[in-house]
Amino acid sequence: MTLPTNLLHLRSCIGFRTITLICLATILIYTTEIVSAQEQTEKWQIGATITPGYSYRILAKKDELRDEAEMARFVLGGGLSFQYKLNSKFYLTSGISYSNYAYSLNVQKAWDYLNLFDQIDPTFGWVYNTTENRPEKEVFADYTFRYAELPVGLQFSTGNDKTKFVLAIEGVLSILIDKKFVYNGTSSNRGDFNIFNSFLSAKAGMQQRLSSRIDLQLLPCYSYGLLKIRKGSNPPRLTSYGLDVTLLYKLMK
Repeated sequence: MTLPTNLLHLRSCIGFRTITLICLATILIYTTEIVSAQEQTEKWQIGATITPGYSYRILAKKDELRDEAEMARFVLGGGLSFQYKLNSKFYLTSGISYSNYAYSLNVQKAWDYLNLFDQIDPTFGWVYNTTENRPEKEVFADYTFRYAELPVGLQFSTGNDKTKFVLAIEGVLSILIDKKFVYNGTSSNRGDFNIFNSFLSAKAGMQQRLSSRIDLQLLPCYSYGLLKIRKGSNPPRLTSYGLDVTLLYKLMK
């Protein structure tokens, strides 16, 4: 049986439109999946950080004699980080890092009160005679503490595509991997110091776009030790001021 010409034309039009709709739907679904996957990938950034700065300690109780004799020291840290984009302004941050905390003691200034109070640090057993062997010039004793760290934080940024202002706060879990005390050329790692520590870090600075995938962050930072580094009558907490210099690489397909 032969169908009328108008029915054949109608069937052919319906078939063509159906195929066209199927093709368009397939293209739309495929494009949506690609965009979704790309957006998901672009949420991640990895980075490398170097942090020069100065470290010091804060005593549990104020001690003017120790404050006069002890001073900050230059330190250097660094690590690898990643950022996950929560929305247009907030990022979740984490990574793994290596940090130095340190301070120095001016033995010449501390000589009298070291003898007066018997020992400045019982872990090292210092006892000095006030008349014999007193240094004729400034001599420093250095305390250094090295930590492996796991930071977790939240970062806020605002600005345009090229330049952004950044605020960040991090909680840091730290494990003591090395401690060193150096005086008069002699080095020692003796001392009963706590293995675990925790720091709170606050940062504020700028982020500059260098290319479509690479950003540079310059973030002045302050870290405060939440735990005391050892037991004692007046144990210190560690603290530092520094500058986080970070190169961030955006993961893209």
